[in-house]
Amino acid sequence: MDKIKNIIIIISIIILILLIILVSLFILSLKKDDNNYTETEGDIGEVIEITKEREEVEDISTFKAVELCIQKYYNMLNNQSSDFYLRNEDGEYYMIEQTKVNQKRLDLLSEEYIKSKNINLNNINEYLKITEEQNVITVLKMKKLIDTNIDKYIAQGLAINYNNEVTEEFYIIVNLDSRKGIFSIEPIEEEYNDIEQIEIENNNISIETNDNNRYYSEIYNHEKMASNYFLTYKRLALAKPEVLYDYYMDKEYKEQRFGNKNNFIKYVEDNKEEIQGLRFSEYLVNYNEDITQFVCRDQYKNSYIFDEKLPMQFELKLDTYTITTDKFKETYNNTQEERKCQMNIDKFIQMINRHDYINSYKCISEGFKNNYFNTQEEFENYIKNRFFEYNKFTFKSGEKKGDSIYLVTIQISDLTGLNTELRDIDIIIQLNDDMDFEMSFAIQ
Repeated sequence: MDKIKNIIIIISIIILILLIILVSLFILSLKKDDNNYTETEGDIGEVIEITKEREEVEDISTFKAVELCIQKYYNMLNNQSSDFYLRNEDGEYYMIEQTKVNQKRLDLLSEEYIKSKNINLNNINEYLKITEEQNVITVLKMKKLIDTNIDKYIAQGLAINYNNEVTEEFYIIVNLDSRKGIFSIEPIEEEYNDIEQIEIENNNISIETNDNNRYYSEIYNHEKMASNYFLTYKRLALAKPEVLYDYYMDKEYKEQRFGNKNNFIKYVEDNKEEIQGLRFSEYLVNYNEDITQFVCRDQYKNSYIFDEKLPMQFELKLDTYTITTDKFKETYNNTQEERKCQMNIDKFIQMINRHDYINSYKCISEGFKNNYFNTQEEFENYIKNRFFEYNKFTFKSGEKKGDSIYLVTIQISDLTGLNTELRDIDIIIQLNDDMDFEMSFAIQ
């Protein structure tokens, strides 16, 4: 019995000691907090503004949604817009009252812009660039301002009329409330050389819903994206080809293919009718580390390569032959000479199908040029008379005539099917080092 009592006493003492230690530690922690605390008096200090950081627009659906908002705004600037017309009981169209037209325009402007200009229904048209024609909008660059309640986008682009003329080079601000699906516009009246020069405030604006400021986002699959890039090429080539050359064309490619901007502009001018009639036919998507490559083809089987880094940030090539790919080099270097002749003639046919007379003329041997084509113009006339505008071809025969020299016969037909004639063409081709070659024809 005494033994049990002793055990109970020992356990009680241990528990008491532990409690004392825990209480001591708690008191020490309170004193430490007191020592670290310093009471201060005075004002709350200076308010620091959030940094105005900009970021790239990485989502194509968002990019196109902003572009569509700008398109809607430019539609409202057009006095002939279908938005301003209604149909009566007899089926005839009539224009709504000018006050209602002004209200539709006012509904698209941000409250901040309206207040800053003291805009109302009576004076709104004094602050907007009203037009009498429809313009199609192409946004070239876009940035997003982060850390705002409403997404704010700065866009740079072109307004192009139906005659493929640039009517305005614009900078504009679009505010989006993605939760409500509404937007507002802030026109930029000052002139700039680049979107980065524009200073905008991080003012946490809000947008009120009205009858005219809704927008919709579409999901862009690969086919729609490829078609969009193809259409962008057409539109810019016809309206402002220098933009394509300066900002979108791959540097190495454009120097090899065209040499300078004037040659490219002349190429577009010479082929304007063809470019107007181009149709998107098929596409292929390739993925690399930093880019997504869209390879588009038109109805004539011509290729257009868009190396996309971000939406509307791409490098453009108009063919697959100007810059030799690693895959082509590997195939070429590991094949027989007769096959090399076929690959080179295929490249030549691609050139003349693209009406690339600068580079196809370079393929002709110097001796043959001296005898028949002293100028590129003479060569061009020969090609236009001997070949079709768009050629489909097959190899009929090949015969070795000397050291790396071959006589190759090809048969060409009209790729468009408008002409049913078949033409045999004899080509003498000499294979040189480093995938170089030179050609001549059996003149008929």
